Amino acid sequence: MKLSIGMMVKNESKYLEECLKSLEPIRAAIDSELVIVDTGSEDNTVEIAKKYTDRVYFHQWNNNFSEIRNIVIAYAWGKWLFVIDGDEVVEDPEPIIDFFKSGQEKKYYSVYLKIKNYSNLEENQFTLFTAPRLFRNDGEFHYEGVVHNQPVFKIPICITLNTTIKHYGYLLTNMENIKNKYKRTSTILRLELEKEPENIYYWFQLSKCYDMCKEHSKAFETIKKAYDIANKKNIKLDNKMYVYIQLAKTQVLTNKYRDAEKTCQKALQVKDGYVDLYYYLALSQFRLGKNEESLENFLKYINLVINFEKSAGYLDTAIDNETVSLINGVYSYVIVLCERLNKYTETLEFIDKIETEKDIEKVLDKIIKIYLELEEYDKLKNYYDTKIKSSDLRAKFLTFLEKYQSESGDFEKYELAKAFSKEIISKSKIETEEKQKLVFFVKKGLDNFLDIVINGLSVEYETKKIIVTEVNQIEKWMEWADICWFEWCDDLAIYGSKLELAKKLKIICRLHSYEAFTNYPAQVNWDYINKLIFVAGHLQKFVVDNYKIDKEKTIVIPNGIDAGGWTFKQRKPGFNIAYVGYINYKKGPMLLLHTFKALYNMDSKYKLYIAGKFQDNRDVLYFQQMIKEFGLEKNLFFDGWQGDIDKWLEDKNCILCTSVLESQNMSVMQAMSKGIKPIIHNFVGAKSIYEEKYIWNTIDEAVEMIMSEEYNSKEYRRFIQNKYSIEVQLNKIKTLL
Repeated sequence: MKLSIGMMVKNESKYLEECLKSLEPIRAAIDSELVIVDTGSEDNTVEIAKKYTDRVYFHQWNNNFSEIRNIVIAYAWGKWLFVIDGDEVVEDPEPIIDFFKSGQEKKYYSVYLKIKNYSNLEENQFTLFTAPRLFRNDGEFHYEGVVHNQPVFKIPICITLNTTIKHYGYLLTNMENIKNKYKRTSTILRLELEKEPENIYYWFQLSKCYDMCKEHSKAFETIKKAYDIANKKNIKLDNKMYVYIQLAKTQVLTNKYRDAEKTCQKALQVKDGYVDLYYYLALSQFRLGKNEESLENFLKYINLVINFEKSAGYLDTAIDNETVSLINGVYSYVIVLCERLNKYTETLEFIDKIETEKDIEKVLDKIIKIYLELEEYDKLKNYYDTKIKSSDLRAKFLTFLEKYQSESGDFEKYELAKAFSKEIISKSKIETEEKQKLVFFVKKGLDNFLDIVINGLSVEYETKKIIVTEVNQIEKWMEWADICWFEWCDDLAIYGSKLELAKKLKIICRLHSYEAFTNYPAQVNWDYINKLIFVAGHLQKFVVDNYKIDKEKTIVIPNGIDAGGWTFKQRKPGFNIAYVGYINYKKGPMLLLHTFKALYNMDSKYKLYIAGKFQDNRDVLYFQQMIKEFGLEKNLFFDGWQGDIDKWLEDKNCILCTSVLESQNMSVMQAMSKGIKPIIHNFVGAKSIYEEKYIWNTIDEAVEMIMSEEYNSKEYRRFIQNKYSIEVQLNKIKTLL
């Protein structure tokens, strides 16, 4: 048998089918077998694998990548071995087929292929490098190293075949998968570093793990250890250029631009020709305001990318070349730098190279200015016609054009009237008067307070509600929108606030309650958030004080209530007490039970009805015990989560709140809209939300309020209408937007 295709897999169902289909041309053309070793898949990986081969084996995962690779090799019968993973897809298999058909395999022991590591679904962000993937299976070939297993192969080596393996294992849209890989790999690395604390490669790989999960400070500290070990032991890094590159990258990501500049300059003296080093050098100099030096090094970067397969970075198989796909962004930097340096003529060739409207938009004002400075009016018009396609970008283009017109004070001076007709100029006014696009991001099941806002804004804005299941949805819809609304200050807001395009948009984030007591606010990039909405003032104070957020960026706009959506009637005192919501520590479940027990002791006709569910089994056990101890079995009813709370509340006389902290407690406000009497514990912030006469401090006060004959349904509803009507809150939101 000529070829064994060997794979180790675990939970690879997402891409495995595509992977195995991409291998079929090779299998059809060459006498081959497919060998798959599964290490404990819990999805349908094995089912997919068995559709393509009966050579599927099972071995327990043992925290050692190389051992599993070597097990795969042991099952392989072919004279050659092709190693591939389940999240990889073969593009252009013909060179591999030709390699075997032409007899070239007789000359070599190993073959390199191109590897593209994609980080987004659009496949325009990737690292590109070469790696040995085809090996002569001579009985001696094997892998070493517990992590990032290294093949121990023989020479001669075939030059890189023109076959690309597309790798999808590190897509930033699948952060859960990345975190799982990080946890697995970092655990193994730390164990190995306990055995070999001065292993430079392991420190480098651990830094990459931190980097992958955006823990940039840890990534820097870790690669700095590798660099310091090399200096201490006088280890030359000319064959470990990855240390310099990772150090420079983490210095840039932690805003250490002067250090990054020095690192890159030192590394390039050791060995020139690394695209990543020129990128980080130029970017650092850009941040430091060294415009001439930055431009010079960005141009060197561009030249290396154009001639990439001849560069030292491409030929160095230990290097990922992470920045090779960033060339469109570099064209933008070059345009900015040329404009700063008044090198307008040199800029024109780079303007035409920017391909995406997303990248064009970043420097659109600079592009227009450069054409105007060169008096290239017809070329500017041609650029508008050929490159500016979307109505949104055309509107922005013409808005910039009008801006330059007003600043010059002489529209005819630039002869723009000859190139841009009055119809186009007037068209810009029409386009800019179109509805702005407003997108709302929220997770499934957390949009309870959102639909009423969307409905109220849909007349004046083109609105979209995105139930986010994959983070790539955020970037996609941010590109569509003019204004972005993150309904909760959670991981969606964190992700969106760190995207580069957030700088161009108006970003609104709303913080309800629980987020204030997590680490989420500390992770949001507040530089890109235009306004943070709090639903209550006490939460605003807590977050501003604890997370050092600029108070000028914040505003209090409570959740609004559409009182008309709740069935109102005149009600009177009675014995049916309602509790609505989750039962958790925040809601004061012990206080709820003891308050009702005190009420029951006064009059056993009182009944407590609970619409909601437990979130902690400890509360379940406590309620089961104490209901029996208190003798409340016939007076306390769990009705579960209610789909129609308006109907469920209809026969209730009071609504009881025993919370320790709330943003507002919407269920109380909904009940008040129906004319039901509120009995509200003095939770943190309660007196800034409700009138004091509705609030109690002690259980005795709560019992007294419930049993009181004082009852005014119209007053309860009017309080909500005057202070928390949806109309009032929507007007505040519209003013903010």
